[in-house]
Amino acid sequence: MHHVAVGGTRVEVEELGTGAPVAVLQTALAIDELVPLSRELARTLSVWHVHRPGYGLSGPARVASVEADADLVVAVLDRLGAGAVHLVGASYSAALALTLAARHPATVRSLSLVEPPPYGTPGATDFRSANEGLLELHARLGAVVALDHFMGAVDEPDWRAGAERYLPGSVGAMQRDAETFFRSDVPALLRW
Repeated sequence: MHHVAVGGTRVEVEELGTGAPVAVLQTALAIDELVPLSRELARTLSVWHVHRPGYGLSGPARVASVEADADLVVAVLDRLGAGAVHLVGASYSAALALTLAARHPATVRSLSLVEPPPYGTPGATDFRSANEGLLELHARLGAVVALDHFMGAVDEPDWRAGAERYLPGSVGAMQRDAETFFRSDVPALLRW
């Protein structure tokens, strides 16, 4: 585990395996969601699983901006001496990976994206509306209620049991990091 000091904050990075360099970017809300993928990739590749500020043991959340997150990740990869990497992102971190590739193309060997936000597609209006509603719910009733609403909609009503079966301890981590999700990540996606 590395704690990389960049941009006036610290970023936690888990390093796994050996081989061609891959950066797996932590998505929004569920800091460990991509850990099983990182561990599988590490069987044959050198993987840096990058946690963003506001999550886990990284520094506090920063300005809500996908672009700022992209620039920060590039600074982390530079500090680690990663060179050009294969970049993996899901949901929020897919937007982050796309932005990083556009702003810093020399840093990226390839992109693997899962469920990027639907901007420029027929689902964009519904996506924006759902996220605005989520922020309104958070403002009215707080992070716990908004988290339950969000996870119940994207997973299942009994999302906590499923999350704990998949990744023990993940519910506590999501509750701990929910304010970053609602105050930073969702607004950043709405501006992206």
